[in-house]
Amino acid sequence: LYANPCEGLLEASVILSAEGAKDPFAGDSSRNALGMTEVLITYLSRLLDETLIGDMQLMRLAQGLEQGRVVNPISEEEARTNYSLLVQRGGLEQLIQSEALDREIILTWAKEKLTERSMVRRQRETVEARTVISFQSMEFVLIPDQSYLVSRFQVT
Repeated sequence: LYANPCEGLLEASVILSAEGAKDPFAGDSSRNALGMTEVLITYLSRLLDETLIGDMQLMRLAQGLEQGRVVNPISEEEARTNYSLLVQRGGLEQLIQSEALDREIILTWAKEKLTERSMVRRQRETVEARTVISFQSMEFVLIPDQSYLVSRFQVT
């Protein structure tokens, strides 16, 4: 049992990167690269779902990949100001250190996610612009103390 789903993913990465009997892809570097890549993408997807990272971090990752290196999407500065990000940065660093990552697959995923998130953001803006909130103001009238009671029980 793990404190959060990311811990399970980290353990899976340790198993994938370990040598010997624990490594289900031992001797097959392309399968190992695919396995580690899937673990990293799943981890990043989880962080996006939990809104621990956003577009800025995805762009940082994509830019690094375009330059031929896998960079940690969570900067040191961000990690210093937020304990949750510090923990996640460490987990990502552990995954990124693996030589068995397919950078092209990660870059394609990051670009697709950025495009998808941009489309969703534009759709939300359109919906918000079209949504009219019907608001009818109410006018309140002050009723003097006990005037209701007096008028109700007044004898004619």
